[in-house]
Amino acid sequence: MQAIKRFSLFAATIVPFWLLAGPASAADLGWSGASNPPPLRVEIRYEGGPGLAPAYRAYVTAGTNKFAFQMPAGFRLETSDPQSVTLVSADYNCVLTWRILGPVPPESPILDPASCREVLLQRRSGGKILEEFNLPALGQRGPAFDLRWNANGGMPRCERVAFIPALAGVLEFSLVASPEKFLAAQPEFDLLLLTIRASDAKGKLVVPMLSDKL
Repeated sequence: MQAIKRFSLFAATIVPFWLLAGPASAADLGWSGASNPPPLRVEIRYEGGPGLAPAYRAYVTAGTNKFAFQMPAGFRLETSDPQSVTLVSADYNCVLTWRILGPVPPESPILDPASCREVLLQRRSGGKILEEFNLPALGQRGPAFDLRWNANGGMPRCERVAFIPALAGVLEFSLVASPEKFLAAQPEFDLLLLTIRASDAKGKLVVPMLSDKL
């Protein structure tokens, strides 16, 4: 029988300011969204049992929308911002974040890379975009960027950001790390995009369990 342990995970350690990506407003991107989006409620569950690979999964509720994704090993939830999901590595050198921006414009469901690029460069003053590409999540594809910028004190940081259109709105995923940790942290970012699931128009969330035979 499947064993599921449910609990909320709260990080007692304050995350260094340079690790956290500042939020981009819907207005910055030209998307008209609510000025006060609903807070994200996060619950971490341990899932395992006969025939299942043991794993921790995060379940997120945002208003009527529900999400779930597999927790990367060695990361913990940081709860200071109720409008984003932030995961911090054990050595504090890597942060994964995702948030819901404004709704996807019905007249332009394909996100404009130029608008996303502008928001990133406004957010990271003096930053430089190194590469532009597309990344998939939730059956959609969206603009993605690698950039480098300097945090307070001149400390160099690397960041990967992806914007994915979804039923709940535009989802922004980001990875921020020190340059020497950036490449090694990318599989955790990929895991987040690969395993995230969202509820459908009827509010139903389907989450596949992980087989121990894989």
